[in-house]
Amino acid sequence: MNIVAKNIQNARKDKSITQEELAKNTNISLENIMKYESGKVIPSIDKLKLIAECLDSDLDKFIELPDPDEEYIGENLKRERELQSFSQEELLNKIDIEIKNIINELTITKEQLQRYENGEVIPSEEKISFIAKVLGIPSSKIFYKEDK
Repeated sequence: MNIVAKNIQNARKDKSITQEELAKNTNISLENIMKYESGKVIPSIDKLKLIAECLDSDLDKFIELPDPDEEYIGENLKRERELQSFSQEELLNKIDIEIKNIINELTITKEQLQRYENGEVIPSEEKISFIAKVLGIPSSKIFYKEDK
């Protein structure tokens, strides 16, 4: 069993929910949940995000990346920038462009929000996740019908 599989299984058991409940709450097939937990299949990052939200957990808990080697971050950053043949200024310009793209992708007008709420338009997964983050809730509360 790989570390991702073990971490998903442990988090699910810590929440005292069954594989069936996790499948239902994430809209992931039970067959895939079972494959994820057995380590036969590694879930995509999008599926891991859904599982993490359902289990009120951080995505990092499932991936469990080692702590960064802080001593080498600056050196590694410079090396990678230079390997890409970017000056510092060129890299900063690319970063600015990416930030503007992200802002454009996540910008929501009042009219768009009204259309989302009226069910006229389905927002992208990124916008739903962003709205959920602003509301302080897991995106699964927006994605799925709430049981009453």
